Amino acid sequence: MTLIVHAFGAYRTVLTGGRNREELQMSSVVKIIKKDTTTIRATDMVDLDGLPVKLSSGNRADVLRMFGKWGARRVRSLGIADAIVVGVPGSSHTTADGNFTAGRMAAAVAQYGGGRARPILYFTEAMKPAHQGNKKARDIDYLGTVLACTEPQVTGNVVLVDDVVTTGAHMVACAKKLRALGATVTIALCAAQTVKLAVPEPLNLPPFTIGS
Repeated sequence: MTLIVHAFGAYRTVLTGGRNREELQMSSVVKIIKKDTTTIRATDMVDLDGLPVKLSSGNRADVLRMFGKWGARRVRSLGIADAIVVGVPGSSHTTADGNFTAGRMAAAVAQYGGGRARPILYFTEAMKPAHQGNKKARDIDYLGTVLACTEPQVTGNVVLVDDVVTTGAHMVACAKKLRALGATVTIALCAAQTVKLAVPEPLNLPPFTIGS
């Protein structure tokens, strides 16, 4: 089964030239949400209500607010505002709580009326992330063996939330896990999709499909 992913924006990871303004903004949004200490080099943004959002490493609250408003409105527009919103755990997250990047993002979506956040997924062992050379971190079958849920059964609609989608392996593994427990999982949200080629409108992406 597939997942339909709605991304707030996109940016290129492999560049033949510099990133454009929107790509810089999206790269900065992800770094701020993840508490990356890399220098932020982007102009500020405004959220859906026209409120300014300063793109600085110390302003994660407002950046999460911006994502939360966008995600909640997207969920409501799809008619699933009563969904359970679940953050996709990072490779090293082995605790059943919301104290990780996607967990905070899920809470922000719920805060603005996009469902009920429930931090129910975690990994039973910490892994190196894929960008550090760990191929297993993108192996859906392997991820399924180390992914755990706090509940023996999950019913109703679930919306998955993650910071960045590259291959989407973690999202797909989470969807498979929750579907096996009884949930309906067809929609996911992310802050950014990483792309190889520039897209015409990085802040106005159409939904895309991952999985099979």
